[in-house]
Amino acid sequence: MSDPTSSKPQLPQVNTQVNPQGPPPPQPQQQQQQQPPQQQQQQPQQPPPPQQQQQQQQQPQLQLQQPPQQQQQQQQQQGIPYQQQQPYGSGPPSPSNLAPQVSYQQQPYGSGPPSPINLAAPQTPYQQQQYGSAPPSPSNLAPPPTGSPQPGAGYTADECAPPHYNAQPDADVIAKALTPTSGLGNRDGEEALIHILPFLAPPQLESIRQHILAKNGVRVVDLVDKALSNDFQDVVRAVVLGPLAFDAWLLKRAMGGVGYKAVYMDMVLLGRRNGDIKAIEAAYYRAHGKHLVESIKSELSGPVEALFRNAIEARRQDENAPVVEAAVEKDVVELYTAMVGSVEAHVVAEILVTRSDAQIRRIVEMYNSKYGVGKEKKLEDVIVKKFKGHMEDALLYIVQGANNRALRDARMLERTMKGVGTRTEELTYRLAILHWDKAHLEAVKAAYKAEFPKRTDLVARVKGDTSGNHGKMLVALIA
Repeated sequence: MSDPTSSKPQLPQVNTQVNPQGPPPPQPQQQQQQQPPQQQQQQPQQPPPPQQQQQQQQQPQLQLQQPPQQQQQQQQQQGIPYQQQQPYGSGPPSPSNLAPQVSYQQQPYGSGPPSPINLAAPQTPYQQQQYGSAPPSPSNLAPPPTGSPQPGAGYTADECAPPHYNAQPDADVIAKALTPTSGLGNRDGEEALIHILPFLAPPQLESIRQHILAKNGVRVVDLVDKALSNDFQDVVRAVVLGPLAFDAWLLKRAMGGVGYKAVYMDMVLLGRRNGDIKAIEAAYYRAHGKHLVESIKSELSGPVEALFRNAIEARRQDENAPVVEAAVEKDVVELYTAMVGSVEAHVVAEILVTRSDAQIRRIVEMYNSKYGVGKEKKLEDVIVKKFKGHMEDALLYIVQGANNRALRDARMLERTMKGVGTRTEELTYRLAILHWDKAHLEAVKAAYKAEFPKRTDLVARVKGDTSGNHGKMLVALIA
């Protein structure tokens, strides 16, 4: 009679000793395939009871990690060797009943989390931004206009003359030239001004103004208004004030008295960097005791008022900002819609006043290719057709300046000297403003020579169209 216990299957012997080196390496797949059929039949895989299958199906795939001591005891009871503690920074060991997961690798400092393994495409790694920089813009949005917060040369109060420059000799000569001994004027003094003023930078002029005020107790511009007259007074005043104070003075000249000089407002306020606009507003208030927006409200009206109020808000896009095609296309559609039927001038002004030159160039190019097929359908032609007066001039000034600022200014200068008579005051103020930016001055001179080949050059043109010390001063400014 056989022993009833001999028919029971033999349980595998449980190894309760912890293997410090982790589980034994898996046998090669080739050896497993070469096992004899008898050995494979000795270890049949019996399906668990139905109740246990139901529990396994309801059991979630991921479980909370147990403490190491409890996990070691549980693995010893199940006959699973406890694995060696993982190195610092690595992930927990994968449960034996789950598919093997990708080992966790500690990411470098500043990088984003690893992409989930169930995603088809890896995510773009996060790049740590420089401290103080703006967060990266979403790829489907255009970057907001940043503006140019820094003003240009001559538009800040903290600019200083070169250390080697001594303002006293020039200041004494200028003060003497502006203090004539007789009512007939001082011709020698005017010649001295011609030899000094055109070659001074804005910080040097500021030192001279302070020196004359401290020594003589009077502002140099007051000496100019008292000692000089006519065209020569205009050019000397424009220079001694410097670029910032002269812009504030010219705006008052544009909006003061009967009517206003639209062209001066265009010259000062359109196409300027945001830092310059803010500096001009502050200088205007210091000089005239009135906010610039109040003068614009009182002197202008309608679409022109809205355009210049928009300009002094200093929201113009920075020239270094990238040109975004989606934003350009949106602007083109809005411009076309605003001018195809009843004109919406505020929409046109908002777009052209606040966009950078690079953005406007792309807008013009896309508009002309999309809607400009046919006679008088390009953007400039539509502006001429839909707008009149100062609004037309201001919009063309912006568009033409964005396309080629040097060529626009060269044409404006020729316009002041063309035909019978000369717009002497406008020519004077344009050249005075132009001479502060030497690089742009050279570009204008080159553009003038290319645009008007029958003329000799800009300097000769100005010299032939002006006379006296006024003409000599203008030539000295641009020579």
